Amino acid sequence: MNYRDALEIARRNPGFSVTRGDDDGFIVRRPDGSLFSEQPSAIDETEQLRHEIEMVRKHHDEALALWDEERRRSDSVLAGREAEIRKLQMELHKEHQGNLEAARHIEQLQAKIAKVSQAEWEKIKADEEQERKVYAKAMKEERNVVKCACLGEVENCARCDGRGSYTTDGYGNPVYA
Repeated sequence: MNYRDALEIARRNPGFSVTRGDDDGFIVRRPDGSLFSEQPSAIDETEQLRHEIEMVRKHHDEALALWDEERRRSDSVLAGREAEIRKLQMELHKEHQGNLEAARHIEQLQAKIAKVSQAEWEKIKADEEQERKVYAKAMKEERNVVKCACLGEVENCARCDGRGSYTTDGYGNPVYA
């Protein structure tokens, strides 16, 4: 067979290849390595078509099984997500109800606060400031003895000077006096 005929056959049949034969002519090989004859018989061609149809059906069935398996898996994941969404919607509804109740309570408190006179506000602020000052003074005057981490073994300890304990005020700040 000449090169052009062999090339035309190979182009019409994907996977077929053209090689040089023993008689310096060209031959066409099928993808399985068998030789392609120029005039295939009708029976061989029919068998080949039946085989190809069977392979297509097999691939179709495999793809359908994979698709069905993936669909079932997706449905189960989707069901889990839907249950999670329902749970979150219920939590959101509860939080929304809690926010509404808190807003009503705030409105009630604001109505009560609005009834307080300016003089009363000044008195409340002065009392709170006085309480804060008294608390701070008490904390600064409070003294606590704390054991030092060095246990008195470090002669030049920055906290206890080698005594093993030091004094702090109510806030925990070291007092050196």
